[in-house]
Amino acid sequence: MTDATPPEMQIIGVTIDDWRFDGAPGRHRARVQFQYDLSSRNETGTTDCICHTDLPADAAPGAIRDALIANAMGQLRRMPEMWLGEADLTLRTSTENVKLNV
Repeated sequence: MTDATPPEMQIIGVTIDDWRFDGAPGRHRARVQFQYDLSSRNETGTTDCICHTDLPADAAPGAIRDALIANAMGQLRRMPEMWLGEADLTLRTSTENVKLNV
């Protein structure tokens, strides 16, 4: 048996689109798209997550952005490859300048 390092799904870009605040149930919603690179193969791609956060309507845009990205990362961590330890997930890009696109 070998002690191989699991492949890594590296998030190399983030886009947040379709952002809105829904008054009922009182949450921000958006589509978070990750651009990724798989370390084990010469493969790149994108994946989309429909995300939400219960932050108030007047929350700072940076806090909303970070909460939506955290929600999307949580969704990806629930993929069987991640929770079985067959792959690692790493955010490799700065998110400071990611905009909340309506």
